[in-house]
Amino acid sequence: MSSDTETERISEARAEAAAARKRAFQEQTAVTLPDRSQRQQTRSATLGLGADRRVPFGAELRGQRVSKAGKDLYHLNGYATMFDRSYPMWDMFGEYDEVVVGGAADRTLSREPDVAFLVNHGGVTMARTTNGTLELSANKTGLVSDAWVNPERTDVQILMSAVNDRLITEMSFAFMIPEGRGQWSEDFTRFEIHEFDINRGDVSGVNYGANPHTSIAARAREIMTHAEMLPPGMQRALATKLGSFVDRRTRQLAEDIEHDTAPLAAPLIPARPAIPAGQGRSLSVIETLLRED
Repeated sequence: MSSDTETERISEARAEAAAARKRAFQEQTAVTLPDRSQRQQTRSATLGLGADRRVPFGAELRGQRVSKAGKDLYHLNGYATMFDRSYPMWDMFGEYDEVVVGGAADRTLSREPDVAFLVNHGGVTMARTTNGTLELSANKTGLVSDAWVNPERTDVQILMSAVNDRLITEMSFAFMIPEGRGQWSEDFTRFEIHEFDINRGDVSGVNYGANPHTSIAARAREIMTHAEMLPPGMQRALATKLGSFVDRRTRQLAEDIEHDTAPLAAPLIPARPAIPAGQGRSLSVIETLLRED
């Protein structure tokens, strides 16, 4: 596939995703729309924002051994995110651009948030703002993370080995978006985060920071966790989108097999009973579509 063809395909997919978001928004927000300010706030709540977010970012994580308060510690420094620089994100409809606006961290940092330093957003806390081993600040570039970790811990030794070998070089942060502080563009292709709340969240060293796109199987549990909280219109849109994904994948596998081009290990998605027109797909059906066979 030529680069021009691939670029065109991506552009068409993004346009389709934006149109699907817009339809879902219009379906949920009744016939009359409020003024622009209220409409933008409604858009934020409509598309499930405000829930826990994790944004990987390709910002370099660096480490060195230092002495702090008379203790021998490892100092890990990096940007957990960068401001005013867009990055690709994905939702139930497809790809869009997201950007954390400069100043988005000011309010949450002024409130001395409780934040942990982790690896891949999990495991035992290595540093924490509440005991002074993690310091967060913001400058024009982004959210700065300075963590001091105990070199006697086995998990810290493993992390530092990975950092020194440049196996882990990037960062991510987990946060919440306060109501009305995220804003979609008019065409639903770009989402701006004007404020985030990092209290009870984390900053993490991660394996991969720049690409948050994961397989549908890996994200199945996350999708279903949030699906039941969506309003009916959004549930139907999600069901249709996932159903289309499975239908396309099934057809592609069938064509590959017919032309003897399928990878040897490619799993064949079994045929599923057709859903009567007009009935849509329920959440239980979505779970079936996502279940690993």
